Amino acid sequence: MKKKMNAQLVANGINLTGTQISILAFLYDHQKTVTQKEIELKFKISHPTVRGIIRRLVALNVVETTTSDQDRRQILLMLSTQGQKFMKENLKIIQDPAKKMESRLRDNIRESDYEIFQQVLHQMINNLQ
Repeated sequence: MKKKMNAQLVANGINLTGTQISILAFLYDHQKTVTQKEIELKFKISHPTVRGIIRRLVALNVVETTTSDQDRRQILLMLSTQGQKFMKENLKIIQDPAKKMESRLRDNIRESDYEIFQQVLHQMINNLQ
């Protein structure tokens, strides 16, 4: 599924991975600074992996980083002006493949069954934490 989503992004001229796009979308939705730790927790990605993703996004000039005044170990992330422009221009292109994938996954599944599935899945995830 991940490979298919990445291929759809590339086909639409977006040369970023699904994870990179997800982080950009998270920053775009929050419209404030977010800590690197928040990204790690939200996406359940290790510190070194997030650090590498952020370095690549900074190199592409779509994300800016600063350190917290209160704790110099904390890395604060925000979309750059170019990153905000990219998200505004490409939001529909980014969201469409995800919506299509979700629609395909939910084919022939009643809404009530899907809601039960979500509840059970969330409980299973909570059990692992």
